[in-house]
Order: sequence, then structure tokens, then C-alpha cells
Amino acid sequence: MTLEGNYQVFVIADSNNSVYEDSNENNNISSAFPITISRNTPDLQVTNITLPNAVTPGQPLSVIWTVTNLGVGRANTNYWYDRVYLSLDKNVSGDDINLGSVYRSGMLEPSATYSATGTFLLPVNLNGSYYVLVQTDRDNNVIEGAFENNNVFAPYRDWK
Repeated sequence: MTLEGNYQVFVIADSNNSVYEDSNENNNISSAFPITISRNTPDLQVTNITLPNAVTPGQPLSVIWTVTNLGVGRANTNYWYDRVYLSLDKNVSGDDINLGSVYRSGMLEPSATYSATGTFLLPVNLNGSYYVLVQTDRDNNVIEGAFENNNVFAPYRDWK
């Protein structure tokens, strides 16, 4: 559950009316008390990607990336996957080439980082200029609240 925001809390005594109260049955609800629920959420972001200067279609591509928790809370799950794509733009979309995923295990405290490496086989028909997109927490296992939409980093590489 990911409750966040302003709520009202109240108590109902004898909610199923199992206690006989004669004419006092209508006073079983307390006044509402305001409560604000806030979360100290993590904010996972890919902060660096290292790529080779040249690639050959049909050959392996090694990608090294760094993920930093820029939020104020630690990652609230102990595993997630990072995914690597080739894309014609900086956005993950259905026409991107999904190269693969890398499993990450362990908590990530605020301001902490980890580095990951993946080697992926490039398509044999690859030609042109691409962005290599690295998306941390591909399945949104980590609850980041307002920071769910900044998990992709996209350096441009011209491999003509």
C-alpha cells in the first residue's frame, strides 16, 4: 500500500451494532481527526553510462552504468532489474530494441550508488545512430512516489 497525502481518521465503536444501547445507538462515531501521511521515498537515477567508441553489428556490446539513490529514503525492496535498450530517441517506447536486463539485489541507501555491467548481443542489421537507454528499476519494484518517471538515462552514440 502506498498511502500518501491528507486523510481523516475516525473511530466507530460497536460498528456491527452487537451491543444493545437503546436510544444511544447513534453516538458511536468519533469526530474526524486530520492526519497527513508522507513518505521518505528513494529516487533511483542512472547517473553515468560508459560505452565503447565503436561497435560491430552482430557482436557483443558491453555497457557499464552507475545508479544513484538521489532520494531521502532507502530503496524499499531488496531487488529490481535494470534494462538496456537501443533507441532512435531518448524515450523508452515500443519500437526500441530491448537488449536485455541485469538483476540488482540489495538495498540502496540515500546518496549511495552501485555500478552494473551488461554485455548484450547487437542485432546483425544494426546501422545508424542510436541512443543507449539504461532504465533502472524497469518494473517499478521500488516505490519512488513522484520520482518514478526519471529512471532512464540516454547518452547518444553515433556508430556509423
